[in-house]
Amino acid sequence: MNVSIITVVRNAEKTIEKTIQSVINQTYDDYEYIIIDGCSTDTTNRIIETYLNHISKYISEPDAGIYDAMNKGISLANGKWIYFLGADDTLYSDDILELVFDSDYKDDDVIYGNVLLKESGVIFDGEFDYEKLCSKSPCHQAIFYRKELFNRYGVFDLKYRTTADYVLHINTLRGGSKWRYIERIIAVYNETGASYSQRDVAYLNDRFEIRLLGFAELVNEKLLARIFLSSFWRFLITHPIKRSLQNLRILFSHMEWYTILVVIYEKYTKNEK
Repeated sequence: MNVSIITVVRNAEKTIEKTIQSVINQTYDDYEYIIIDGCSTDTTNRIIETYLNHISKYISEPDAGIYDAMNKGISLANGKWIYFLGADDTLYSDDILELVFDSDYKDDDVIYGNVLLKESGVIFDGEFDYEKLCSKSPCHQAIFYRKELFNRYGVFDLKYRTTADYVLHINTLRGGSKWRYIERIIAVYNETGASYSQRDVAYLNDRFEIRLLGFAELVNEKLLARIFLSSFWRFLITHPIKRSLQNLRILFSHMEWYTILVVIYEKYTKNEK
C-alpha cells in the first residue's frame, strides 16, 4: 500500500460526501481510505456508511480533539505515505494522486504542494524553507508525510490544540528531514470550515509560543519583524468583530513582546533606508 488517506470528522453532514467522493473517484488506486469520526450527532455517520465499500477502515468514537483523531488514523495506517484530508475539503482533481506519485520520492520524507482556498480563490503558498516557516506553515492538506517520519519525530503533540502540525513541521526541518516541493495544487481547502475557524484564541496562544521557542537560533531583527507583521495581519483579517474582544484580550496578553518587536522593526526599517 503506497498512500493512506485519513479524514477526521465530526458533524460535517453538509460536506463529508463531497470529501469522500473526491477520494474514491481517484484514477490512482494504490491507496487506502481511513475515516475517524468523533461521535457525530448529525447525519454524518449515515452518509459515511453508504460508502463503506470504498472505505478501508472506519471508526466512530470519542476523541480529545482533531489531533488525537489524526493520531488514531496514523496508528491504523498501512501506507508508506500518509495524507490528511479535512472533512470539508476535497482533492483538487480526480487524477491528482496519480500525478503526484508518478515520480520516485525514495530520498524524500515530505512531499508537498499547494492548496486552493475555496472562498478566496487564492493559491497557498509555494515552496517553504526554514526561514519562511517563521511566519507561516504549509497546510497539511497539501502534504504527504512518509509514515516513518512519525516514528522518528513522534505523532502530533496534543499540547497544541490547533497548531500541532506546525510543531511537527518545525521539528522535521530542524532535524534535517528532506522536503520535496511539487508545483501542483493538491486540494481545495475550505477556509470557512471547522478546521480553519477553530484557529482563534487557542491559535494565537499556540502560534506565538511555537515561534518564540522553535526559531530561537534563527532570531534576528528581520525575522522578528516578519513574525510580528504576519501575526498582526492574520489577526486583523481572520477574526470577525463578534470575537474581537476575546481575541484582543489574548493579543494584549502578548503586548510586551509585540512592543519589543515594533521597536526592532522600526530599527530594522531605518537601517534599510
